[in-house]
Amino acid sequence: MYANLENAIRRRGIKKKAIAAQLGITPRGFSKKLAGESHFKWEEVQTIQSRFFPDKSYDYLFKKTA
Repeated sequence: MYANLENAIRRRGIKKKAIAAQLGITPRGFSKKLAGESHFKWEEVQTIQSRFFPDKSYDYLFKKTA
């Protein structure tokens, strides 16, 4: 699970389906990635960070938590 990313999404009021649309995946697919059930591609990591959280580092956003 990516708690830092989840919290950042919530704090900024971003819709998860908006991020999924930017990535070209379904909202369900994005939820699976957030839950750690499937992996983010490097291009997806870059898109999320640059378009939604340019003030946060990759390491912070994608730090895995239990």
